[in-house]
Amino acid sequence: MKKIVVSEDRDTHIFLFLFRWKLATTAALARRFFPSKSGKWAYNRLTLLKGAGYIRIRTDSRGLNPVWVLTEKGYLAVKDLVPEPKEDGFKTESAQHDLICMAVHLGEWIGSEPEAVELVTEQELRRTPPEFLPAWASRIRHRPDGYWKIQKANRDVIVALEVELSRKMGGRYQPLGYTYGRETKVDHVLWVVPGRPAADRIRKHLAKAQNERTDVHLFTYLSDFRTEGWLAPVFKDS
Repeated sequence: MKKIVVSEDRDTHIFLFLFRWKLATTAALARRFFPSKSGKWAYNRLTLLKGAGYIRIRTDSRGLNPVWVLTEKGYLAVKDLVPEPKEDGFKTESAQHDLICMAVHLGEWIGSEPEAVELVTEQELRRTPPEFLPAWASRIRHRPDGYWKIQKANRDVIVALEVELSRKMGGRYQPLGYTYGRETKVDHVLWVVPGRPAADRIRKHLAKAQNERTDVHLFTYLSDFRTEGWLAPVFKDS
């Protein structure tokens, strides 16, 4: 059997991408790492890496919605290329949730992020010691589903991402209201929710924190994002 050669310039970066975002679709990896190749060519290369044991395909309980994830071998191939983790691990705990996080967070920047933007993922916030995070991210104590930092003409704008797909106990949100109310470094919080009932319920519990920064919370519906991407409506109130 022909030995699979891992290219440091490309394949290792695929492994690092999968570590950072936890998973990715074939289409996302093709746009990121094989922009001049066909989707079939990219899939064939990913399949070779799968055969070599570095990555694998994960599906949902019905065998649908395949995504690529690292194997233990793939993780070990890049573990020494990232800071020693404060919490070891690399796997996704909810593929649906993490795929939506990646789609919202990375969005139209799947090919590459602009120079004026910094993204910090939930994986990085969870695994990376504070001294190895960007200084602005290390000073924020809450761990959302990711952060954007966007350079504006007069100052940087920091936006937190919160993807809430399932109903949770209301008591979870009031502490977040306090946290974001005190965390003045965060300019906005974007909540991705299933629909209006979820948005109204979260907003009600956030308001119980009774701080003056409730207007930092923005909402968008998952169905709108699925059809319109970053052009999906974003709102503060019902």
